[in-house]
Amino acid sequence: MTNNIKDLLVRIESTKQEFDPEELEASRLEAKKELIELNGKRQFFILRNQWSICIIIWISIFILFHISITYFLGFGLISFAENQWFLPSLLLENFLQIIGMGYIVVNFLYPKQKDK
Repeated sequence: MTNNIKDLLVRIESTKQEFDPEELEASRLEAKKELIELNGKRQFFILRNQWSICIIIWISIFILFHISITYFLGFGLISFAENQWFLPSLLLENFLQIIGMGYIVVNFLYPKQKDK
C-alpha cells in the first residue's frame, strides 16, 4: 500500500507544471481587458434602460398633451380659427419630436454591432 502511495506521489510531482511569469502576466492582462469590456457593456445596458424609461415618460407626456388639446378643442376652450399659427406649429413640433425620438432610439439605444 505504501508503495502505491509513493508511486502516486512520484507521478504527481512529475506532472507539476511550472508557470511562466510572462504567460501568467499576459493572462492577467487579458482577464482585466475582458473585465473592463464586460463592465462597459453592463453600464451600456443600464444606460439604455434609463434612456428607454425617459422615452416612455416623454411619449406619455406627449400623448397627454394631445389629449388635452383635443379636450380644449372639443369644449371650445381654444379655437384654431382664432389662432391660425397654432395648428402649423403644433404639426411641425409633432413631426420633429417623432423624428427626434426615432433617431435617438435607432442610433443610441440600439447601435450597429461591430463585426469582430
